[in-house]
Amino acid sequence: MCLLYSNVDLIGMTLSPTKFSSLDWTDFKDEYGIIAGGMEDGAITLWDARKIIESGANGSDLKMGRGCVSAANIHQGIPVTTIEFNPHKKNLVASGGSEVLI
Repeated sequence: MCLLYSNVDLIGMTLSPTKFSSLDWTDFKDEYGIIAGGMEDGAITLWDARKIIESGANGSDLKMGRGCVSAANIHQGIPVTTIEFNPHKKNLVASGGSEVLI
């Protein structure tokens, strides 16, 4: 995952053990926010954007999972095709996959 600033400068990156299939970002925690990742393996991951940004953009200190604060295998092997924070209650997230589980 790479985080870019408004003028498209890379400001942070981290490695993930599997590919993302969907993402959403909310300002729930602080000004940097939390990123929800729907993964190809069916997992839902939550990432602390501040930790990713603090790791820098040069890749010299790149570590697997840096910034990941939670992971759960919700969709059990089925890619998460959509994930979204609730705009009214930002501590809630919904996800969906092809197995018709929400």
